[in-house]
Amino acid sequence: MENNIGERLVNVVEEISELEIVKSQILYAKFQNTLKENYEKNIKLIENDFIAKASLYGKKEEDCISEKNSIISKYNQEFQKIYDSRRLQYINIQNEIQEMIANKLIVIANFKQIATNKIEFIKSPTYLEYINKKQKFQEIVDTTLAHDEFDKYTKLLEELQDPLELYQNKLIALATKYDNYDATIKECEKKLDECIESSIGDFEEIGRFIENNLVPVKKQSFISKILAGIFNKIGGNSKFEKNVVQKMQNELLEIDKDIDESVDIIDEQTINLVAAIEEIRENINLEFNSAIE
Repeated sequence: MENNIGERLVNVVEEISELEIVKSQILYAKFQNTLKENYEKNIKLIENDFIAKASLYGKKEEDCISEKNSIISKYNQEFQKIYDSRRLQYINIQNEIQEMIANKLIVIANFKQIATNKIEFIKSPTYLEYINKKQKFQEIVDTTLAHDEFDKYTKLLEELQDPLELYQNKLIALATKYDNYDATIKECEKKLDECIESSIGDFEEIGRFIENNLVPVKKQSFISKILAGIFNKIGGNSKFEKNVVQKMQNELLEIDKDIDESVDIIDEQTINLVAAIEEIRENINLEFNSAIE
């Protein structure tokens, strides 16, 4: 037995929902991959900077693995703070989009159902009674010669309300509601792109801090390299500890402070953004309810 109209609409909605889920997964994968790529670029920059600075003090990479890993670990923590905060922002925006998509799908189902009901109502005895009454009143108005009768049926004709108007008003209100949701979803999708761009900016800000503090490594002659090696052996460890490890640790303290401030700003942005989207959704619903009352 063929599914009824309501069941068919549910199937359509479910098919569209699955497509939206796939789209959501693709967008989230884009967010993760873009940030992963940018993170790896910046962490490599930091790692190379540490190795370059260490070499100035006669330290090979294998001689300072522990110090390097400690520094990189701390930078990872800073990147993770930003990532966690931006990820939360991204997911919150996606959740709002999914909520509006669900509402939009309900609008589609309701629109189709009301359109079907309208067609069925046109065939009903109730609507046929309305048409007959309207035709009768109009015929009297068009043919009567009595002034009182003309006024009476003209007034009755004006007061006679087309029951299809209720269906039409709902259809128009639903179409407007759909368009409003659709426009809001598009704006939220722009916010997802902005979230990715801002995340890259946050990551590169950490990288720029390193770039601004890079130690230029000058090309040395063969003799200069030998002499540098000899001099670096004299107190090289203490100089390396002071001028590389401690300096980068101090830089990390400044970065940590900046990152904490950035995270607070991002979290506040997220709260305000979600509140604004929810207010828009509420206004869309209020406008719809007002239109069908």
